[in-house]
Amino acid sequence: MTEIIPNNKSPRSNQNQFRSFIEMIKDHFSKSYTGLSKFAIFLMLFSIAYLVLPFDFDWFFPFGYIDDAIVIGFVLKHVKKEIDKYQTWKLNKSL
Repeated sequence: MTEIIPNNKSPRSNQNQFRSFIEMIKDHFSKSYTGLSKFAIFLMLFSIAYLVLPFDFDWFFPFGYIDDAIVIGFVLKHVKKEIDKYQTWKLNKSL
């Protein structure tokens, strides 16, 4: 019997990446993880500010929250290496 391995495009993988993204931010600001680049920190803070602040397109119904998803997708794509590095760090830390 062959085993099905989900690719990186699966919804489960995206959920895990987003969860790791949030945990990485928390660990960075609690100073338990110090491996983030300044560019990654900037992108993460920008995405959080974009989601929270009311200056985006949420007021325009057809776009609604699509722009928020695009920003999160863009940031996750650009900090994927950072997330992978963080997940490796976290796994080694738990061993």
